[in-house]
Amino acid sequence: MSSTDLKPLAYFQYIIDSNNLLDVIEKEFHYSDCIGFELTTPTEIKYTVENSEGSFEQKSILTKDLLYSKLYREFEIAKNNLYSFSLNNSKLSIENYLTIQFNSLQTILNEKSDFINNHIYFMLPLRGILKYINTILLLPEMKEFELDESKISYNLIDLAEQASFESTKKSDIETIHSIFDYMKGNNEKREKILSDEDFQLLIKYTTELIKLESVPQIDKQLYPKISNDLLRFSFWVLHKELYTTKRIRKYFYDFVKVIFLNFKDSDTSSIESQFGTSTRVKKDKFIPQIISKHL
Repeated sequence: MSSTDLKPLAYFQYIIDSNNLLDVIEKEFHYSDCIGFELTTPTEIKYTVENSEGSFEQKSILTKDLLYSKLYREFEIAKNNLYSFSLNNSKLSIENYLTIQFNSLQTILNEKSDFINNHIYFMLPLRGILKYINTILLLPEMKEFELDESKISYNLIDLAEQASFESTKKSDIETIHSIFDYMKGNNEKREKILSDEDFQLLIKYTTELIKLESVPQIDKQLYPKISNDLLRFSFWVLHKELYTTKRIRKYFYDFVKVIFLNFKDSDTSSIESQFGTSTRVKKDKFIPQIISKHL
């Protein structure tokens, strides 16, 4: 369920439901090497992986840790949709619109309080959205909205985590640019890494990769003038910034293979085995700090 300008809370209205949550968790594990998973408690998931010795090992992860990055991205999408509507409509429409969104938030708390009390971390984006409405979008003549949280065990929320859902943390597109903008410049030999046209394609393809959570249609392959090690490692950094590196999403390997002519003689398994390898990446001056800090 995707959020839109008219329905900016659609994703949260969808996921705050026991059956839909399981579907989302299953999709998240689809990107990993796990063999199976089980929601053993409302807050913990146990899953099985095959280790390097070929035997099976059981591990666990908190649902909060599994979903945190996804919830933050959907929180940013909701904010963007709220802002887009408020930017392009009349005052009366905005006032009605924001009131409807507040009522939708309150309805979630009223109707899904049992679920939320089992998964209290869902209050992070919900509260963050309300604060964004009150501090950024509210019209001068409007009073601040205040949620009735009497059914919610709000004291269980970590204040530092809540602050992260109200901060100016980089959006996905800002993160993409902070990592890959060096490719519109020159390499260590003063050669332009990508033409302006090809750089825009790189940003377009990478943005679609994150949005679709799969390899987008590639109309033209690219050939940046940098080492394969740096190119591959740059996408490892992107994955780490957006999702951490606990479970690498395999479509990243496919994407690197498909989009770059640099890897025409490589197979996906070799890209996977060397994906996070930094030892052969030279710490050249043109590499941005967001990458070099991992070298």
